[in-house]
Amino acid sequence: MIQKSEDETMKWPADKSQLDVLAPFYSSKSSNEDRQAALIEAPNNEIVANMGIDLGKEDKAFDVTAALSGVVTVAEKNPVNGNVVQIKHAGGLVTIYNSLSDVQVTVGQDVKQGDVIAKAGRDELEKDLGVHLHFEVRKDGKAIDPSTLIETASANAQQ
Repeated sequence: MIQKSEDETMKWPADKSQLDVLAPFYSSKSSNEDRQAALIEAPNNEIVANMGIDLGKEDKAFDVTAALSGVVTVAEKNPVNGNVVQIKHAGGLVTIYNSLSDVQVTVGQDVKQGDVIAKAGRDELEKDLGVHLHFEVRKDGKAIDPSTLIETASANAQQ
């Protein structure tokens, strides 16, 4: 399923060809190994399912871009998730970007797909991942595996 917002096809919010998936999206349909990799230990020692995808490489910062055009609805510092940006898109979609540094957008700002919104950073929830991006997609409030919404191979090669 490829999600379009107006005339856009969602893209990865960073150059995925240069990054590793540090923690996958938790799906009950995944293999035991993939489900284990998608569990996160919260600061209170509670184990929670990863409702996004975490991307990073060698603890280095990288540009984070808007996956689709939309309006910034949240741009704030969160004590657990680090700097957070949330963008509302057409069709009930919202993209959420956690673990950010150097946030370059403000609430109410229109962003175009591909605009740099921040740099990858750190957070308390997944501090063992080092510098990374935690990326979530929600449709009408429900978490969706971002990789199911993004064109694979050819789209990734074009980024």
